[in-house]
Amino acid sequence: MQTVLDDIDKSDKAIATKNTLKSRIKSLYTVQSFPKDALSAVDKVNRSKNDSTKLSLLNTILSVSKVSSSFNKELGAKQRMDILVEADELKDKEQKRRSENAERDSDVSWSYLESLEPKFAKMDPESELIFRLYIKPGSNFVPRLDYSNMMIVDTEDETDNKEYNYYVKDTNQFIMRSYKTQSRYGDVSIDAPESLKKYIPQDQVWMFPGLDDDHLSGNALSKKIARSFKRASGKNITLITIRRAFAAYISHLPEKVRRRKAIQMGHSLSTNKQYESKK
Repeated sequence: MQTVLDDIDKSDKAIATKNTLKSRIKSLYTVQSFPKDALSAVDKVNRSKNDSTKLSLLNTILSVSKVSSSFNKELGAKQRMDILVEADELKDKEQKRRSENAERDSDVSWSYLESLEPKFAKMDPESELIFRLYIKPGSNFVPRLDYSNMMIVDTEDETDNKEYNYYVKDTNQFIMRSYKTQSRYGDVSIDAPESLKKYIPQDQVWMFPGLDDDHLSGNALSKKIARSFKRASGKNITLITIRRAFAAYISHLPEKVRRRKAIQMGHSLSTNKQYESKK
């Protein structure tokens, strides 16, 4: 335990945060099974069965796993995912009462977005790339503007810089290191559909190049997406529209499966449900 406490002290977190983390992690270490059976230890420490207390303890474990490599190793990847899911369930439960989804006139179905394929196939290569990445065949996840700073590299050895996201040509993979909720969900590696490969430019540095050899800004990509879908459909379809349509598309899935897909999208199930339109 002392090594873990030392790692917390060495982190760049504020002193008050360090003290809170150490206090909570010490209470968990009083349970003999911790951290091998972390969820069981959390339930034993949370004697009052208070959901807020449980969520705080789970978030403590996740935070400490990021600053202590020895603790993270002992916790293990599978158990960390279980804790992420459990924490997300509690967050969803807290927000459910006050989270109401208002129907939006601009909402469209996922099948409608897919039906735009013939229109995009006749458009410029960059517009078609937007459709292929976001809609069909898609990239096995629905990002925000995470393609704006995406580099196209030959091998995973070229993906160390955490300021960027990457498409790796030799493995046909996306590696997400720089996205809004990365601090919570960590780096994400996603196998791209084989049918997507032919649409990705193999001879440029950036997925969406900008000026002066730099990548396109997130704001510029957002506008490009909206313009492309406006030309294809005549409707005001934004990236938020796309994420809402996907959330509705997966709404029939079992909650555990949907929760994992939401986490793969880089947000919680409660956020995913807020995206979902009421059709």
